[in-house]
Amino acid sequence: MYQRTDLQMAACIQATCKEEMEHYRKLGFTNPVAVIANPIDLDDYIDRAIPQKAHFKIGYLGRVHPRKRIERLIYAMNALKGKINDAELVVIGAGDENYESFLKSEVKRLNLNNVTFTGFLTGDKKDTAIRELSVLAVPSDFENFGNIVTEALIRGVPVIASTGMPWEELETNHCGWWINNDQETINKTILEAYEIGEDERIQMGLNGKRLMKDNYSVEVLGKRMMMLYEWILGKADKPDFVYEN
Repeated sequence: MYQRTDLQMAACIQATCKEEMEHYRKLGFTNPVAVIANPIDLDDYIDRAIPQKAHFKIGYLGRVHPRKRIERLIYAMNALKGKINDAELVVIGAGDENYESFLKSEVKRLNLNNVTFTGFLTGDKKDTAIRELSVLAVPSDFENFGNIVTEALIRGVPVIASTGMPWEELETNHCGWWINNDQETINKTILEAYEIGEDERIQMGLNGKRLMKDNYSVEVLGKRMMMLYEWILGKADKPDFVYEN
């Protein structure tokens, strides 16, 4: 409430996606909004080869919290018993201890021996854990930008994300799946990701790295930010990523 005047008086507000802008508009703000995604530093990743995976490994990355709906991935692994051989689910992250206990109890109840909880990882351990994935899945109903998606794509890992996230580019650039987030669709998509084979998943990973380089690099988004400031200062025309109410 105390920041409302500051927000409304700003020459322009940056949103990381159109959905974020729409939420801002619904709060009643009318000033210009620039849709500029969070930039990714590609230097450590873009030229690294995508490793062959020993077996199919689907992963979750992020905060362990009930709103993330991680149980959907556990239920998918149970539903796909006998259909995805040598498959593993890896949950990378930590958070709500009660929810994590619930997830582990569900794994035990369903007698699943192919689900691993790594806890919170950083640095090389986190990097290795992501690079070893065949696919990253984001089972939550809603996320705004979803930095976890870019963390996977820059490492050449295809992504399954719901239509509650602003990632239609996963489909249009053939680097993942943008799906309805009901249990049946999640099950079907994981099976599809398994059945397309390692070669196709590697190609999707290459497509994802290209998308990151072309649209989300520090260099590309830095130029857009420069264009934004030049427009605010009256030195250039309004960029096409700036929306006025």
